[in-house]
Amino acid sequence: MVGKERGLVHVQSGKISHGYLFVLALIFLLAAVYVVDAFHIVRVFSGASNLGTNITGRVVEDVAFQYNISVNNTALTADQNITAVNITLPSTFTFIVNSNASNVSGVVGFNVSGTSAVLRWNSTNGLVTNVTLNYFWFNATASEPGNYNITVTTLNATGPFNTTNISVTVNDTTVPSNLAFQGQTPANASFISGNSIFANLSINDNGVITQVNGYLINATGSINGSNISFFQSSLNANYTFNFSGLTADGIYFLNVSANDSFNNINVSLTRTFTIDHTAPTVSLGTATATTSTFSIPVTITDSTTTINGTCTVDRGAAGVVGTGGSQTLNESSLTCGTSYTYTVTCLDQAGNSGNKQATYSTDSCGGSTKSSGSSGSASSTSTWSASYSVSSEQFTAGFTRTLNAKERTTIPVSTTTGTATTTATHTVGILSIDSSSLKATLEIASTPQQVVMGQGETKKFDVTNDNYYDVQVTVNTITSTQVNMTVKAVHDLMPAGSTGGTSNSTSTSSGSSTSNTNTNETSPSSPESKKLSTTIFWIIGIIVVLIIVVVFFLRKQQKSKGYR
Repeated sequence: MVGKERGLVHVQSGKISHGYLFVLALIFLLAAVYVVDAFHIVRVFSGASNLGTNITGRVVEDVAFQYNISVNNTALTADQNITAVNITLPSTFTFIVNSNASNVSGVVGFNVSGTSAVLRWNSTNGLVTNVTLNYFWFNATASEPGNYNITVTTLNATGPFNTTNISVTVNDTTVPSNLAFQGQTPANASFISGNSIFANLSINDNGVITQVNGYLINATGSINGSNISFFQSSLNANYTFNFSGLTADGIYFLNVSANDSFNNINVSLTRTFTIDHTAPTVSLGTATATTSTFSIPVTITDSTTTINGTCTVDRGAAGVVGTGGSQTLNESSLTCGTSYTYTVTCLDQAGNSGNKQATYSTDSCGGSTKSSGSSGSASSTSTWSASYSVSSEQFTAGFTRTLNAKERTTIPVSTTTGTATTTATHTVGILSIDSSSLKATLEIASTPQQVVMGQGETKKFDVTNDNYYDVQVTVNTITSTQVNMTVKAVHDLMPAGSTGGTSNSTSTSSGSSTSNTNTNETSPSSPESKKLSTTIFWIIGIIVVLIIVVVFFLRKQQKSKGYR
């Protein structure tokens, strides 16, 4: 019996051991469940949607957003009740006053503190009791885009118990700003003489700039150069453009656009440039001259831009006045009867340079010419009321001018001897006008030659005594007060036997014929006429003798036949 009882006890003892193990396991399981469940689970909601601990694609800068945060107290005992919930906002977030609330019953305290706003809900009776889920919500705005954390801290009677970070992505709605050209960028509305445009651009953005496009367009709409795209992961950046191969003159427009990481686009920056490769054209007109002064009109044209400021002249004592396309060259204290050469240089707005050179002569000394008469010339003591000067180029090409009586124009006549060329000043003037016959008396000097010419007549004159005509004058029209004439340089050999310095006149008017109007041209009483008459007499005499001889022989032959 004893053995059996011991065996029974042993068996019973074995049963007790298994029961003991089961109880221990149950206690451990309950303890584990208590430990595991004693957490404060924090989540954020948008309406009925549980967003977990991440908010993306919903919050935009400068727009209020409601944050609804749930706190789930999984503790099983009352000593784990949550007494306070602190929510810390990033520094760029702004809490909207009086937007806070909760679903907690009873008296709930709330306050805001700190530089980075800390929102605090509290209740001594238990803000979130064990095995309870409550909601806390508020509105806030974010001033800058980016990724941020909202920190939620739960506290119980012993202090902070649990901390959870809620990730928030704030979207960018602001376009890139402060687009500005910097550095070497040509100014707006500037003029460029080269073949390229270099530009430097700065851009600010409160997000991330991802792309910058530059477009260069000319007046016809064609895109020149390359469109340039950049990818820049910074808030503030500089960009450079270099458009080359711009060979066509004209106006160009540079437009810049920038995109940030949220595809906000700014297309507000445009500059205008003018490409100009063509130099201005400069011409020097007919000078108004005296014995010591010049006033010469300067005309400037430019096909693309306008003229930049006042032109310059290479003679230090001379000066140009005026601006734009019409200016005037002046010089005084000159020597009478002397030729002067001027080179005038003008710039357009792009800096292209054009120039022109011309030679002009001052009036002969004393303002009149006095000399004794000689072959082909006449004495003159005329006083001229006005005198005009033309350049060598104008004289060579031929110029047309209208003059009143007692007005003249000076002309630079060049003479070449061997390899040397000299230029002397001569004049063509109107002495008088016969309004009844529409004839004008002209004087060509230095050694004066006076001729009477009508409309349509052309005459040539030798003023250098080298047997070559130097000046050709054509009278185009004559009125009672004015003569319109064309004067041109020539170098024509005078006919053999010509005397004086004036050619026969050639009429170009309808129904007129050539005539001799020079007082020194050949006349019937001149030696040349007498020589011509003698020659004709001898020719007639020889012909008469020949006729007599022929008749004599014919009659002699007839008599000889009669004797036979």
